[in-house]
Amino acid sequence: MDGGKLAIVLILVALPRSTAHKDFDLYWLNIDCGATETSEDPTTEMSWFSDDAFIESGKNGFITDEKIFEMYALYTLRYFSKGMKNCYSLPLERQGKYLVRAGFYYGNYDSLSKPPMFDLEINGNILLTVNASASNKPIFHEVMFFTSKDSIPVCLVRTQKWQIPFISSIEATFIHKDVYKFLHTDKVLYLESRINYGPNDGVPERFSWSSDKYNRIWKQEQVPKYVNVSSGIRRDAYATTENYPPYKVIANAIEAHNISESIVLPLRFHQKTQLSAYFILYLEGTDRLQPANETRKVVIYIDGQEKNITEVWGTYDCQVVSIYVVNLTGAAKVTISPGKGSTLAPIINAMEVFTVVHVLPPIDVSNAEYISQLSLVCLQFLVVLAFFSVN
Repeated sequence: MDGGKLAIVLILVALPRSTAHKDFDLYWLNIDCGATETSEDPTTEMSWFSDDAFIESGKNGFITDEKIFEMYALYTLRYFSKGMKNCYSLPLERQGKYLVRAGFYYGNYDSLSKPPMFDLEINGNILLTVNASASNKPIFHEVMFFTSKDSIPVCLVRTQKWQIPFISSIEATFIHKDVYKFLHTDKVLYLESRINYGPNDGVPERFSWSSDKYNRIWKQEQVPKYVNVSSGIRRDAYATTENYPPYKVIANAIEAHNISESIVLPLRFHQKTQLSAYFILYLEGTDRLQPANETRKVVIYIDGQEKNITEVWGTYDCQVVSIYVVNLTGAAKVTISPGKGSTLAPIINAMEVFTVVHVLPPIDVSNAEYISQLSLVCLQFLVVLAFFSVN
C-alpha cells in the first residue's frame, strides 16, 4: 500500500462527523426528531430539520394525539429500542456559549400507556433524568454552557431494561457574550423556570427571531391573588436592556393591590438536594407616562433574606435584577415588597431561575467502554488497511 492511499485512509478515519453538517446554521439549530423532512413553523418562522443527518440509530415514532401544542415539533419522535446509549452529534461553534434544549412528549406513541424513565446526557458531562410519566404535557430540559469542541453529543441512556428512551426535539441557540454574563466557562446552568407574569391569552410562549433572538420559551403564569396589568405594547421586537427580553413579555406584569402589599412567589426545583441558584427578575412599570411625583421602589427577598433594592421606571425602561449565588434546598420563596418612600405598588413582569449543574468527571482512559471504542476504531483501520494491501 503506497503512502498516498494510506494518507487517504487516515484522513477518512480521522474526519470529524461534524463536517457533514456544514449546511446547517451553527447559531440557531432546531431538530425535529423523527421527522422525515425539513419544515417551517409558521408562528415562530423557525426552520426545523429532520434528524437523519445527526444520528444513525433509532426509529421514527408518530403521535396520533390530536392536541395542538404551541411547540411545533412534537408530533414526531425518535425512540431507541436497541443499545444502552444512543447519541446525536450537534455541529456547534467551538468555545461558544449555547442554550441547548431537549423536548420530550410521549403521547402514547407505542400504544402501551407506559411512559418511560431514562437519562439525558449532554456534552458528555451533563446528566439529567427524564421522567416522561411526570406529566401529560411536553417536558423540556434546558441547559446553558460553553462548548469546548466544534460538535457536542446529545445522548439518550437506558437505565432500566424495559424503559425505551425517546426524544421529540433538540434545539441549540448561540448566546452572545454580553447575555447572561454570570455564566462562566467552568459552569453549567439548568433552567428551572422562565415565567412571563400576567399575559392575556393572545401572548404566545415562543416568539420569532425578531422578538427573541435567543429562542427562549416564556411560560405564562397568572397569579389570581394579584392584579394583571399591561402597557398594551405589542411590538415584534426585543428590548435593548440586559438579556434582551421580548417586548411582548415585559409589556405584561402582575402588581400588588396597594403599596402595603407584597408579591410572594413560591418556586420548586427539579431536585430536593442542596442547589446553588441564579435569579433574574425583569421589572418595568406599565404606565407609559409615569407621573413625576410617583415612585416605585421595591425590595427583593429570597427566603426572607433581603437581596436587592431597586427603583422601577415606566415602559421602555426595564430594570433587570440578577441575584446569585443563592444556596437552597428543593424550594424557594421570592418576595417583592414596597420600598421606603414608594408611592406605587410592587410589580414584576418576568423571572428566570437557573441552578448550577454538577457535571460528570472527565473520562478515565482506563474505562472499559473507552478501550472498547478505541479497539473498534483500530479494528476498522486494520480492515481498510488489509483491503488496500490486497488490491
